[in-house]
Amino acid sequence: MKTVVTKIYLSLACALALVFSVSAQEKGDMAFGAHFAYGTGQSYNNMGLGALLQYHVSNPIRVEPSLTFYFPKDHVTILDVSLNAHYVVPIHEEFNVYPVAGVGVFSSRFSYDGDSYGNTDFGINVGAGAEYIIDNSFKIKVEPKYAIINDWNRFVLTAGITFLF
Repeated sequence: MKTVVTKIYLSLACALALVFSVSAQEKGDMAFGAHFAYGTGQSYNNMGLGALLQYHVSNPIRVEPSLTFYFPKDHVTILDVSLNAHYVVPIHEEFNVYPVAGVGVFSSRFSYDGDSYGNTDFGINVGAGAEYIIDNSFKIKVEPKYAIINDWNRFVLTAGITFLF
């Protein structure tokens, strides 16, 4: 089991390195941000915080690796490491919408009274997002998405802020 988890994390790291090495050769806008997340599914709800990096591969396509840590609830902690793609559609000068499609590694751990059990699965993310550009330095966003995971699925709503650079 430990070998499988190591291979999963190594595969995701290689995929992220490939995306950035290929993308870094093209000029594009970048943004770094943080978000609040609320996940729900199969009678289990929890909240978390995350960080993200956006890079425009081309106009209108961007990639967004993100990491979201869900706070422990009922002795369960969840970590979501995702790589999503957005097709940004400008609606107005300051307002964009975009579909979300991507992959993720979802790790959950149950810990209680000295015992611990963990599970890691690959999943697919699908959803949509909207962002409002406040000025040339930052924007706010909201993004509902559905994570389709091997033996558990969940709806996730994130809201956050990104800083442009």
